[in-house]
Amino acid sequence: MDDSLPTMNLIDDISFDHIHGTELPFDKWDWIMMVLSGTAGALCDLVIGHPRGMEEPKITNSSFGGLGEQLKQYDLKNNPIDFQEPGAFGGDHRLYSYGHDLFRFFEGVRQTMFGEYAGVSSVGGGELIKEFPAYEQLDFGTAVIVNLLHLFKDFCTVRSLPIPGMTILANLNGDEMPAFAEKLYIEHGFNLRIVTGQALSVAAIETMLRVYLFIRYLRADVPKEAIQSKCRKMLLFSHSFAMLFNLGKVVISKNPFMLNIPQLIMIAKYCVQIARESMDIRKQLITAKQLSFAGQERDLLALYENAAVMDSIHNVYEETIQGYADMQKDQESIGLSNLKVAGRLGSVSDTYAEVLRLLERRKGE
Repeated sequence: MDDSLPTMNLIDDISFDHIHGTELPFDKWDWIMMVLSGTAGALCDLVIGHPRGMEEPKITNSSFGGLGEQLKQYDLKNNPIDFQEPGAFGGDHRLYSYGHDLFRFFEGVRQTMFGEYAGVSSVGGGELIKEFPAYEQLDFGTAVIVNLLHLFKDFCTVRSLPIPGMTILANLNGDEMPAFAEKLYIEHGFNLRIVTGQALSVAAIETMLRVYLFIRYLRADVPKEAIQSKCRKMLLFSHSFAMLFNLGKVVISKNPFMLNIPQLIMIAKYCVQIARESMDIRKQLITAKQLSFAGQERDLLALYENAAVMDSIHNVYEETIQGYADMQKDQESIGLSNLKVAGRLGSVSDTYAEVLRLLERRKGE
């Protein structure tokens, strides 16, 4: 019997390419785009969201691509929404004014049309309404342009505009601005421009990298999952790169409210997604190896069962050969016995013949 067994594949020879799919490594263009998008995000946060603000735009003839000459007439110097109650100095009055709350934009337009100020009091609480009888009323279209230009100029300043909805929050608080809202806006400088810079930082990175990857792999025969995996890793790098500059701004300004929370959320999001992806791949590898071990175990059992059957057949074959040999020996013994019997029968026949001859003689005598 041939004792050689079929050679089995080793675990090291097993391929898991079907699990990973096509790997998309970073090349120089990927690194260039990650640095560029991260830099663009950092600039949005540092320039737009600078704690000291930007220079207030001056409306000149060359402003807005030559539209400044037409816009000058809308740069109203006595806009009713800019009324400053004693105690609300500088840009602080914007926190209490309905006209500076973007959620109440058309309320501000109405005030600009009819020469009226409405807001919450900055000193004693309650709603504050003031009319300006000598004010020259404006039509709706003019008032819209006047307010848009006014709010744009305010947005760029140090105080900028308050977070939309603050006056609504004050109305819900008995027409009194909550203390935490005053601290955020007045003491910590947390305003709409800071939030806009943070949001644009995130948006710039997301837009640049996603458009880049879309164009690069538009006609490539690459699995969608592989592109998404690469996108997550690139976004994580770029957001982290921009976050370094934001942390520098926080340290220099010594103001923790300058921390870019939306960007931190994105970093945490991609960290979780990448970790989950790694865990999923690990689970799939473990499952595949377990299936491979189970398959090899089945092969071994089948091989052992086949070997046992072959051994049984071999034993039966040997027993058959031995029986045949024994049968041949028995036949030889029978042949010898027959020869002996035949010899004896021959001897008896001769003796019998001799007796008959003797009897015949005696009869003759």
